[in-house]
Amino acid sequence: MSKDNEIYKIKVLIYFYNNRHSTVTKIAGAIGKEKYFISRVLRELAENGLIDKSNPRSPVLTEKGLKTARDYNRKLSLISEHLLDSGADPASVSVDAFMIAKACSDQTLSKLCEMQLKKRLIKSLPVNKEPSGMELCRRAQDGICQVQPYFYRSTSTGMELSPANGFFKRAIRFEVNGEAGKLYLQLSDRSDIAVLRVSYSVDCKSTGCEKSGSVFHLPVSALRFKVLTDGVVKNLHASVPLEIEYRDAKQKEHKLSVLMTLIF
Repeated sequence: MSKDNEIYKIKVLIYFYNNRHSTVTKIAGAIGKEKYFISRVLRELAENGLIDKSNPRSPVLTEKGLKTARDYNRKLSLISEHLLDSGADPASVSVDAFMIAKACSDQTLSKLCEMQLKKRLIKSLPVNKEPSGMELCRRAQDGICQVQPYFYRSTSTGMELSPANGFFKRAIRFEVNGEAGKLYLQLSDRSDIAVLRVSYSVDCKSTGCEKSGSVFHLPVSALRFKVLTDGVVKNLHASVPLEIEYRDAKQKEHKLSVLMTLIF
């Protein structure tokens, strides 16, 4: 098949994904192609192990086909959302999204997921409000993005950057899952510092972060969020007080009280 016809393979797979049991006539009507063309597409999909034609009148997706269709459906949703948010013509998006989905690598898709999650978070929240982490997760669709943390400490002259900025990797994972979510702090590769414990504070109550290997994680519900705008651009800020206990190269233990701030 030509490159254009390869797009119809995706369309047929996604049609099956949303309509598990169908017929050649129904697929042809939905996609706008002749029945003989759809039959040829189904034959090739079956040869690739994506369609089971044991019952010729009612073909179904195989396990491999279901996974492939699910992946393409996710790609199309993200790509279409991104193109529409960018101001693209909806009629063009309905065509172009399939072509982009066919060529889109997993790495590019991952970055697109991050961008769209950040956009959804910002778009879903009112300006100058301070929603809880649970509310934010409820408003946003599930997803993962990378954000950069900044750690500040209080001094007699105000807030300044804390040495804790060197304790963790500069990109940390922000994960939304239903009404829950987690923030993952990955320790840096520094050999002169050993971070022992990290605790977060909510309503003056301190709770220790869970640790898995070199990663500390805390619930998104611990963060306070705020959407700020300059009249044109909206930015989402989040913050949470942390206490970081660590051991230096001389085996001396220290404790830092910091405010961790995230900007999306």
